[in-house]
Amino acid sequence: MSDILDFVKWAYKENWEVKLVVWIFALFLAGKASYNYATKDTVQFTVDRPVEGGGESKFLIFTKTDAGTEEVFENTDSWFNLKVNSSDLQSQFKSGKKYSARVYGWRFRPFSMYRNVLSATEIGPDNAADKAEQEKQKRIQELKKELNELQK
Repeated sequence: MSDILDFVKWAYKENWEVKLVVWIFALFLAGKASYNYATKDTVQFTVDRPVEGGGESKFLIFTKTDAGTEEVFENTDSWFNLKVNSSDLQSQFKSGKKYSARVYGWRFRPFSMYRNVLSATEIGPDNAADKAEQEKQKRIQELKKELNELQK
């Protein structure tokens, strides 16, 4: 192990090509980290239609915001963000449902780049109304049960 370390030290010290490669790699990692972490955002949208991609766990999600604007998001595995569940995440998106999503990236049309969805949860009045209705029905059942017990 020490022989390898000695060789790396010698190569870095003696060869400008090795220094150049190391610096380019370091700049690449710094750029990738800043892109992935500095561009994170939380957005809300309604799914217009989720679309299967060209394989390899790449999907597109066509959405509309409350303001009426349309945006396309990408749902792709991202090793840099430790995201490997894009297929599972894609299966939860349903047309017409509203979601709050954590995304990163920029939309860059010349390279067909989209913001990537890291995570999403369903929100909205439909979901909240359903839960409220379920709680209401549950409470009614409990009250009926208590009334029946009192009448006995």
